[in-house]
Amino acid sequence: MIEYIIFFSLLIIITFIFIINREGLFLIVLSNVIIFSIELIYPQSIYLLAYNTSNPLSINLLTGIFAHYNYMHILFNMVVLLFIGFPLEVRIGTRRFLIIYLFTGILSEIIFSLIYIGSETLLIGASGAIFGVMGALLRLYPDDEIPMFLGFIFLPRIKVKYAVLFAAIIEFLAIFLSYENDIAHIVHVSALVIGILIAPFISGMHGLSSLQAIASDEESRKLLREIMKERIPEMKKILLEEFLKKKCKKYEINKNYVLCDGKKYRL
Repeated sequence: MIEYIIFFSLLIIITFIFIINREGLFLIVLSNVIIFSIELIYPQSIYLLAYNTSNPLSINLLTGIFAHYNYMHILFNMVVLLFIGFPLEVRIGTRRFLIIYLFTGILSEIIFSLIYIGSETLLIGASGAIFGVMGALLRLYPDDEIPMFLGFIFLPRIKVKYAVLFAAIIEFLAIFLSYENDIAHIVHVSALVIGILIAPFISGMHGLSSLQAIASDEESRKLLREIMKERIPEMKKILLEEFLKKKCKKYEINKNYVLCDGKKYRL
């Protein structure tokens, strides 16, 4: 019974996030904490909320990514989610962020159940969805700097591409070496790949490299190469404006993206 109450409560929260179109990350973290508190009060609920791979299409596809095993499990997941989720939500918006979070978390569970078809493995935790967000952030903003734990080392500033590369190497090695523990590494890798693949479609934005399609002469192609190499944001925007003036009938430069004849290109 409790799993149905939590399932429908999550549907209400998700709908509310879509309607208000803000505070998505905060409400997701709060939902995780509240559900973990329920588990502490009613320990048997963890088995009712966990996703059982023997029943691949169930309400636990949703409840499973909000349930956690113990204090360290939820603490680490929520801290990492805040590190990577906040910059992505700010850049692409709450609704798109939520779609990536839920889609990658749920689909990675299904992939795991198909790989281990016939088993009765229980999956719990937000880490699949978190790796999905990580993959999306890597695809869209690889050079952004975020705080991150690399093993037991905390780095206050590290480029997304290096943080994700480190996490990906650990996960792939765990799978390749058949390292057996209580962590579903295949869920993590699946979600990471899914996040990388779907990010451009969900975000509705193209990378700046896509401007090559309108760079029809050598001068504009050279300018675009300079833009891609430039690391100083102010200088990059100056060069970009020069390019857009030449190649777009109508353009606009915003904080996180540029518009060129109706198409969005992320900065």
